[in-house]
Amino acid sequence: MTDITWISFLLIVIASLLLPKWLLLIFFVPLFMVTSFNNILPPLFSIGDADIQTFDPILIAVAIRVAGPILLRKQQLHFYPQYPSVAIFLCVLLGATIASYFRFGEEIFISEIISYIRLLTQISVFFLFPYSIRTTEELLLARKMFDYVGYAVASTVYLSFVVFGIGMELGEVQSSEEIVRYFGFIGDQVGFIILFFIFKKIIDRSWIGTVFLAGALFATGTRGAFVALSVGLVIILVQMRSQLSLSRRKMGILIMVLTIFVSIMVVQDFGGSRSRFLGYHLETGLTQRLVTMKLAGVMFIDNIIAGVGYTGFRHLALDYGAWHEFSSLLYFSPKFIATAGNQFLQAATDAGILGLVSFGYMSIVFLRTLKKAANTTVKQTQNDMSAGYVWLLSLLFGNLTAAWLLPSSLISYFLWIILGFAVLSEKNLPIANRNSVALGLHSKSVRTQR
Repeated sequence: MTDITWISFLLIVIASLLLPKWLLLIFFVPLFMVTSFNNILPPLFSIGDADIQTFDPILIAVAIRVAGPILLRKQQLHFYPQYPSVAIFLCVLLGATIASYFRFGEEIFISEIISYIRLLTQISVFFLFPYSIRTTEELLLARKMFDYVGYAVASTVYLSFVVFGIGMELGEVQSSEEIVRYFGFIGDQVGFIILFFIFKKIIDRSWIGTVFLAGALFATGTRGAFVALSVGLVIILVQMRSQLSLSRRKMGILIMVLTIFVSIMVVQDFGGSRSRFLGYHLETGLTQRLVTMKLAGVMFIDNIIAGVGYTGFRHLALDYGAWHEFSSLLYFSPKFIATAGNQFLQAATDAGILGLVSFGYMSIVFLRTLKKAANTTVKQTQNDMSAGYVWLLSLLFGNLTAAWLLPSSLISYFLWIILGFAVLSEKNLPIANRNSVALGLHSKSVRTQR
């Protein structure tokens, strides 16, 4: 490592040891993930083919801080019923990935196992987060900070829009054939992240916040996110109308306002929200995704028992004629085979029928957890859990054109955080003295009571 990298590493470690654990997981890890994706901060160092990113020391430091009190028996170890479903899914993926070594060779295996380890790093947040919050006050502070993260994500999209308007580029902007799409600093997955916060603001009945976030979503022009938004809205209207306490008159006014807002966005073709659903743009995108899904389906059938290993589709798609299939209809791009097309096909190609079944079982457990948490957690976070429930359903059944349970995916990272909030509803948190709590630091009296 260079001197600058060493200094950065030491500063990150010091901050990781001093700042509240929940703050590190909610804010700093995603922040450093974004800087790594955009090559703003290079990897700290490499171990073989694996890069150690700036957010890895933070997760390690949080893990040490969580494990310390448990090992010293100053903190109770909770075994949450959601853990076995995750463990089963991970074991199935690991088995399929190890099998890929004997079936496809060392090079593919090394790439897959690095991706698998990166997935483990992400999922560790789900296990660490419930131990990072010790009181109800910390829970409410964490919930408020997570709310601000949603606004910050949307603001980066607007910032890209404004800066592009003056002839410069900031963050990721895609411009082609009179269509300009804005993604801020997060990239093309930002639309699916904003979705959760839109659902939350709707359930909160915060209409100004809803419009602000929806504008950012339209700026991305992400078709899959628009479909997932429609699915989520239907779920909210069907299952949560009484929770929103909306009369027919209020419901009519809300639908009218949303219709006017959407109409303005579509007429202005903001983010290509109209063009991308018409003619050439829709046909090209749909053709590409259907070919990808066709290849994934064939690969799944050929490897129905063991799959091809975690993220193995991108390595083996060429062996299934991907170059010829795409070239005969469109053109070939490595992006077309980066994933299997949607999360169900991704799980199926990763680990065969067992991978698909274990993923489905884990998803059902998560949906039940979020729905239960919406009724049992503290009142201030109930809407967050309801929004998480709607968001997960929208990802599963509305987002059928993209995979999201991937290494270094911010979509899945935020899902693990939300699920971490949900399992906290099964843990009785003490109520600390409000005057003695600041950013998660407890007074001696609170420690003594424990």
